[in-house]
Amino acid sequence: MSGGSMNYIFGRIEEEVVGKLYDKELNELAKDFVKLCYECEWWTSGDTSEEQYREEASKFKKKWLRGNSKERLEEFVSDIFNEAKKEALEMIKE
Repeated sequence: MSGGSMNYIFGRIEEEVVGKLYDKELNELAKDFVKLCYECEWWTSGDTSEEQYREEASKFKKKWLRGNSKERLEEFVSDIFNEAKKEALEMIKE
């Protein structure tokens, strides 16, 4: 199939974002994100293995999401619950 499950978003990000962020580190992050999107799209299109995508995801996380992944996930889940609580309380006020 050769990709397509995500409408080739990696190519658009590469064309529109990479090299245009006026910051060397952010441009490198964008370039690495393009690789991650590419691997995800090729895997979800059936062209490569999930293992190949997961390896790229692991490399990306290790490089860009420093610190304890358990703590990041706990904070992420907490943020989701807090936002849901806020929205629910707003609905009750109406």
